Amino acid sequence: MKKAAISIAAVAAVLLQSAAAAPVFSAQSYPLAPREHPARLLGGADLTSDGLADLVVLTDSGGVFVFARTAGGTFSGGSSVAHDAVFPYTMALADFNGDGRTDLVYAVATGLRVLLQGSGGFEPGVRIDLGTAAVPRLVEALLAGDFNNDGKPDIAAADNDEANSGTPANSVFFAAGLGGGAFDTARPRLPAPLWPRRLLGLDANGDGRGDILIGAASGAPAITRYDTASAVFVQHAFPSIGLESLAEAAPGDIDGDGKLDLALLIDGRNGSYLRLDRGNGSYAFTTQTTRLPPSAVSGLRLGDFDNDGKADLLLALQGGNAAAAILRGRGDFTFDAPQNLGAGFDAAGLARGDYNSDGRLDFALIDAAAGRLVVFLQQ
Repeated sequence: MKKAAISIAAVAAVLLQSAAAAPVFSAQSYPLAPREHPARLLGGADLTSDGLADLVVLTDSGGVFVFARTAGGTFSGGSSVAHDAVFPYTMALADFNGDGRTDLVYAVATGLRVLLQGSGGFEPGVRIDLGTAAVPRLVEALLAGDFNNDGKPDIAAADNDEANSGTPANSVFFAAGLGGGAFDTARPRLPAPLWPRRLLGLDANGDGRGDILIGAASGAPAITRYDTASAVFVQHAFPSIGLESLAEAAPGDIDGDGKLDLALLIDGRNGSYLRLDRGNGSYAFTTQTTRLPPSAVSGLRLGDFDNDGKADLLLALQGGNAAAAILRGRGDFTFDAPQNLGAGFDAAGLARGDYNSDGRLDFALIDAAAGRLVVFLQQ
């Protein structure tokens, strides 16, 4: 998978400085099993049924490891919960059977594997086939949520398999949740741009219903929503990015007007760049930023890390002098210069959440080169 990149020095040159106090973090490191290469990280869900938010790491050799959190903010060593002899790229979390526990879905060579959390940990659930062993699919992104507004979580999978033509490809597969961990897989595929590669759940128009931002490998993203009146999914246009691709996206209210905005990391022909899109409470967005020279950035999130009521930008870095950077928001679509955090390493995943229950945002990265999980707790 192509790594996105952006220049932190260039960001500093165009963003405003601030003299206010910056958040302070301490880092904790947790090794992964030998020969495992971390590829994805999710956090913020209770994966051990103890009421605490845990972290889960998916590796490119097929392992899925849960790092269980303690009340003090430390994490146990990663416990393997699933393994397939393939190279999964992505996963998603939701309560698929309605028992109050968080379940897991991740991609395998020919489809999706759903694992249900029981009293003793994860148990085998259903396997959803998208292809065959001879004609596997390439699922680059997964998303779980209630997208048809029936109160049951569904699964959307970006099926970007341009090499195979035996079964429908280059579209978004939709499995409607039926409750009890079962799914209706006979639904038509969702309206989507060609070669989908990123999926983001959001409420674009503020109506309390789940929409899906679909990013393409080449060309403009689109927002797909469920139209209750006609009982079908429809597609809304999104501001063009030309023939470039959406690498990462983070939703949040950047300017404090109560409407959803987006931070986008776009993989361009001349290097990647950061774009901020201002929302107007419907499905229209206005672009706020310009292209920046490339350097290594692998992920981004929005959140109020300094507790001033304004959205800040968190970046995961690769191959630089820092592992991450926080750009503190000023509430007007401008940000402070980057506050670099941690020793430089290649961050392959990024998650944010309150991991020590002190009411302040923390974050976690995975160090691909060293094979470890690194958790940054705010002090």
